[in-house]
Amino acid sequence: MINLANLGHNLVVVFFSIVIVPSLLTLGLSTINRRNKQLIVNYWGVKSQLWFGGIGVIIHELSHLMMALLFGHKITQVTLLNVPTPENTTLGSVRHSWNEQNKYQQLGNFFIGLAPIIGCSLTLLGLSYLLVPGLISSLLATFTDTIDIVDQNLIWWKMILFIIISLNIVCGGFDLSRADLSNAGLGVGLWLLFLLIITLLLSVIVPTGSWLVIFTNLGWLIGLTLGYSLLLSLVVWLFLKIFS
Repeated sequence: MINLANLGHNLVVVFFSIVIVPSLLTLGLSTINRRNKQLIVNYWGVKSQLWFGGIGVIIHELSHLMMALLFGHKITQVTLLNVPTPENTTLGSVRHSWNEQNKYQQLGNFFIGLAPIIGCSLTLLGLSYLLVPGLISSLLATFTDTIDIVDQNLIWWKMILFIIISLNIVCGGFDLSRADLSNAGLGVGLWLLFLLIITLLLSVIVPTGSWLVIFTNLGWLIGLTLGYSLLLSLVVWLFLKIFS
């Protein structure tokens, strides 16, 4: 028999770690980066977006593309990077279609819409692993009461390169358009139902709740990555405001 108190606790942990915190940080990232892009355009013109965020734009569109292919959508058009004009400010696009009767493809809309957040976050994690070894694990250790130390053999130019590329990814990649959010909304109900079912099953199979550690650590990892990106976005916004 299911312990309702434990089930309620498990649901709170899972949804807080995987849904609520990432959603709030994603909303903050999209809002700040949309304003940053507008400020950049106001100061240096529409084409300047390529210099400040071109890498991020490419990762943004590749993330849409790879997730659409993963969920079996038909790709009709791909533009990874477009030179914007005052008449056409589009930086890139991925057009796709799906079978509305296929629940797997319908669920895919949620991940396709939010794919840039996933793709850019994974890219930042990969960059930190290559250029700043131990950074993420040390930050995680800070919040999980374990001991870990950032690699003391850091090379200064790698740190600077990491910051520069990170800024470009943040400025160009984390901005979700209204179309992205609308597309994600098509599958959000199925995603929430999936999390509910998984939490229910795990609560029955492993009533001790030891599996929650995985969701908690995943939540910390997502939160730290998005939080770092949000911090960079705020720094860019502050810089643009001060020196405008």
